[in-house]
Amino acid sequence: MYSKYWAPEIETLARGELEALQLRLLKHTVHSAYHNSPYYGRAMRSSGFDPDSIRSLRDLRKLPFINKKFDRERHEL
Repeated sequence: MYSKYWAPEIETLARGELEALQLRLLKHTVHSAYHNSPYYGRAMRSSGFDPDSIRSLRDLRKLPFINKKFDRERHEL
């Protein structure tokens, strides 16, 4: 019997398959945030980030870092 927290079809993927899945999910999440969240969309646009520029998991570093200072500056606009 499998625990509801154990998903063998995902957790036993080969490294390459896992990275491909992670990349697909990253692209989907970033694209959704960019187009559906005014807050995150504005943050990405103001930093010059384009969600279509994601080509690998390493591109995660291109995302703008959002902290309290960034948030306060955006609320002042």
